[in-house]
Amino acid sequence: MLDKRGLSNIVATVLIILLALAAVAIVWGFLRPTFENAASSTTLRSACLSIDLEVTKCTLSTASGVTTATVAYRLNSGDAGLISNVIVVVEDANRETIVNGGDKPGSTLESKTLPVDVGSAVGPFRAKVAANVTDGTNIQVCSESTAVVCGQ
Repeated sequence: MLDKRGLSNIVATVLIILLALAAVAIVWGFLRPTFENAASSTTLRSACLSIDLEVTKCTLSTASGVTTATVAYRLNSGDAGLISNVIVVVEDANRETIVNGGDKPGSTLESKTLPVDVGSAVGPFRAKVAANVTDGTNIQVCSESTAVVCGQ
């Protein structure tokens, strides 16, 4: 006679449960980063919605044939602690952009003034500001403010 041996029902059930748990762990390993990034992205986007930056003044000065736009901006609302830096964007008459990486605003709602070297670009110039917000890991660029025409 043939000696037939098989797995008992209990051992088979335990093996199926272990395989199911291993499959869940593998799938979670792939999906977890996606869920974490989505949560961070949502937090940063909501921070962008609360930030209100405004260009308060833009003046031009020329020295040695080089024109410099001095842009003053104010943080009207939002959490300044989330802002990693403020970008000042100056557009020339051809809509070409000259960007200043800007700086981090203070913790209070205040005005800042930043110079932007526009070189020999052709005016008139328009200035805008935008904030980069961060949660320490990811960075989100917020939308730009309304443009202001720079004057002499």
